[in-house]
Amino acid sequence: MFMSVIRRLLAVPAIIALAGVLAFAGKPELAPVRAALEARDYDKALALLKPMMAAGESSGEAFYLQGAAELGQKDWAEAEKSLSSAIEKRYQEPEVLIAEARALIGAGRPQDVAALLTKPLAKVKDPKVGAAYKSALGQAEMAQGNYSKAQEWLLGARFDDEDDLDYRVALGDAYYKGQVYPLATSEYEAVLASDSTRLDIMYKLADTYYHQRKLNEARPLLIKLLEKDSTYNEAYFKLANIYMIAAQSRSVAEAQVQYKAALSLYRKVREVDPKADPVLVAKNIATVYYLLNAHDSAIVELQHAIQTGATDPELYFFLGRSNMLLGHYDSAITAFNAYRAAREKATPPQQWVKSDAELFWRTATCMEALKDSTLLPQIADNYRRAVDLDPDDDRAIGGLALAYHKLGRYAEAAVEFEKLVVRHPNDTRTLFNAALPYLQSDNNEKAVEYLMRAAASDTTADLTFRFRAYKLAAPRLVKMQHSEDAQAAYKLLVAREPDNCENQKWYGYSFFVQKNYSPAIPPLRRAYQCYTSSGAKPCSYNDLRWWLAFALYDTGAKDESYKLLEQIMKCEPNQADAKQLMNRIDDETIEKN
Repeated sequence: MFMSVIRRLLAVPAIIALAGVLAFAGKPELAPVRAALEARDYDKALALLKPMMAAGESSGEAFYLQGAAELGQKDWAEAEKSLSSAIEKRYQEPEVLIAEARALIGAGRPQDVAALLTKPLAKVKDPKVGAAYKSALGQAEMAQGNYSKAQEWLLGARFDDEDDLDYRVALGDAYYKGQVYPLATSEYEAVLASDSTRLDIMYKLADTYYHQRKLNEARPLLIKLLEKDSTYNEAYFKLANIYMIAAQSRSVAEAQVQYKAALSLYRKVREVDPKADPVLVAKNIATVYYLLNAHDSAIVELQHAIQTGATDPELYFFLGRSNMLLGHYDSAITAFNAYRAAREKATPPQQWVKSDAELFWRTATCMEALKDSTLLPQIADNYRRAVDLDPDDDRAIGGLALAYHKLGRYAEAAVEFEKLVVRHPNDTRTLFNAALPYLQSDNNEKAVEYLMRAAASDTTADLTFRFRAYKLAAPRLVKMQHSEDAQAAYKLLVAREPDNCENQKWYGYSFFVQKNYSPAIPPLRRAYQCYTSSGAKPCSYNDLRWWLAFALYDTGAKDESYKLLEQIMKCEPNQADAKQLMNRIDDETIEKN
């Protein structure tokens, strides 16, 4: 394939072309070896050399040719030995030194190149030879990640030999590695202007545009490249990525078009080369399916990748995510746990970071969906891990708070709910939920505070949360003798549920306790009728009878009051207040008569 050839030729680009290195008059008997090397038939070159050297051929040229052939085979260690022997014999020093530098870089010893070439470079008079040395030094610095130093050497090589496009390519690569994309772009543009057949440079130029988010410049280059070489997989990937990025700023309908274009390109990679990084291909295709809400297709793609031997843990995470969205919660949990286990078994073990919080809250959410109370400790643990990784994730904080609440760990639940209140002080649901652990732990003051704040913040048309908050707060307001707040709460409750006996009872009591008896009578009477008609045990609502009886007495309805007092006495013969009021009514009646 074309790209595999390009990668082989450019493994250490711009040191010096092999054919150019060999362009000198050497020993006639070694001519067939040189011809094999020029044809890049490295096996043949070594096969020709082996019997010669066994027979006593030990010239510097022979060792150099042997090293060059081993370089071609990327046998870096053997090449370095052979070339060192050629250097010791002081054979064709510039070419041998440059080849030796390439061997050192390939063998993972780029730090040794400076010692090899610095002194020879100082003695060079030919600018083109100096350019080759500088290029080799630049490549060595780049291999060590010293991109600024590499750029200095490679810029010098380009100035010394402006006709050699490989020096421009190497300089562009150094700028690219150092993320100086505009300068890399300039070098690649210059190369492509001189040689429009360089598809590798066309791709690199498009890539620099991509990194600068100049997508409109990158896209046509990649399309042109694929027209010239339909097997260039990197171009398919990059073009697909451009469509994925473009989709992020489009409307839903337009984004779908972009995603489908990307999907076609990712599929093309597999079609062109079925062996091309199957895990990456599967992940990208599954991601597009996910974004297209085609989760069944994403699952098939991911499972196929796993079944064919892919070991990338990310596949399990994507698999869990798609199963979760389809409601396959058991399968999602299995996949998430497999992802987590693979990461934790890695060497070194995974160091979980903020972005990993999603794994833990998704696992917890799936467990919640199973409605299995035995999973509550695991749910809490996963939410706890998510919050520890991302303290600002409201979803994880809320999940942890509710899990603690369900586990009866009310103090811990309150701490988490308080975090949400600080972050969202006017959110009705947050305020309502914050009251829950305080209700369970009988902290009425704190519970009522949050319930009343929740009620006040509810501006929805149906006032659902206000109603729910008042329902919980009202009895406690009465108990705490916050009569006016209790009246406001019960007013809404009786309006919403006029046949609720308790609401009517306590609404009336909120007036009664203020000795405001006239407005207390209608709801107390309504509550009394409600209990009577509901079949409640006659003595179970004696407290209501007393409030209504006293209110009626105070407002002059003494006969009706007296009848209620008689019923109270039947239930509680020793009820002193009722007996005293009956005696008073009797006395007042006698006095009147």
